[in-house]
Amino acid sequence: MYVARKSWVWSLGFLLSRVFPEVRELKALYWPVIPFEKVLEAIGSMFGIVGAAWLALRLPGYTFAYIPFLLSSLSFTYYFYKKGMGWVMLQQVVFSAINLAGIYCWILK
Repeated sequence: MYVARKSWVWSLGFLLSRVFPEVRELKALYWPVIPFEKVLEAIGSMFGIVGAAWLALRLPGYTFAYIPFLLSSLSFTYYFYKKGMGWVMLQQVVFSAINLAGIYCWILK
């Protein structure tokens, strides 16, 4: 029975396997599926590093480093929420509030 998939890559693999019957598994044609939690983890880490370097090196516009810090905290908050890590999530919520205060004091005032 044919099961419809939404991926054009899967459809291409399906068609090629029909044209070349000796090739039944075309794993190279499948795009890797990256879990959303891993994307959040990477975003949180990268924005945290960017914000810390921007502020520590006092690069031009270093007061805007609170924006990547806020994005990092928000992504980690959701990540820890999905993982069920309550205390670390609470820490990130507090960091988000502190970053919002920093944005208000350093950027908006």
